[in-house]
Amino acid sequence: MRTITAIILLIAVATMQWGCKKNNDNSGTLNLEVRHEFNGSPFAFGTNYTNNLGQIYQFNTANIYLSGFTAKGSTPYTFENTYLSISPDASTYTIDSIPAGDYTGLTFDIGIDSVANHSDPTTFPANSPLNPAHPRYQHWAWNTGYIFVKFEGDCDTSNTGIAGTAFFYHLGLDQLLRTVDIDQQFSVDPEGNATVTVTIDYAKILDDIDFRQELSTHTMNNLPLATKVMDETVAAFE
Repeated sequence: MRTITAIILLIAVATMQWGCKKNNDNSGTLNLEVRHEFNGSPFAFGTNYTNNLGQIYQFNTANIYLSGFTAKGSTPYTFENTYLSISPDASTYTIDSIPAGDYTGLTFDIGIDSVANHSDPTTFPANSPLNPAHPRYQHWAWNTGYIFVKFEGDCDTSNTGIAGTAFFYHLGLDQLLRTVDIDQQFSVDPEGNATVTVTIDYAKILDDIDFRQELSTHTMNNLPLATKVMDETVAAFE
């Protein structure tokens, strides 16, 4: 009886080891490295910048939700229920585990997919960027969903050279979801890490904004301006 029990235990242990090894051998972790820049220089909050219209402005908030990640290649891989909240405060983000192999790039959405956008925020895990406990949680209300992009700061609207007037652009709604397509070859080794690097050039986001007439939007109250800023945000990803 003891011999039979010992054999069963050995088989069970071998099966567990084989199973773990197989799982680890076929997957790694994909990270996203974000370089926050302004015309090729490191981006910084509270720094005076000048746009194409010669108007001075500075950021004090810049938060962007990303979702819908898909690794491109001969065998594409789509990440399910993966959401990131990116900000100049951090540069490296873990997307999730991914099958080992060679890939040609990454696509992702700026914003939140429609299902999640209209879900109860408290149903997401406590560590999710979509949960109210997250430090960069951005949500309007149940009927409107998440704020996909939030830019806030101060600007000069009177040509005094002083950024003394507040601006804000809070962008959301399903129709403003936008896709970014990055071509960048990378390989994922078993039990290893791979990183896709993107640059956000914040100069492109508000370069053509006339702060005297385009000072703010909550999206619903000024959809043309919200659409303009969202499109420029897409163009800022390189």
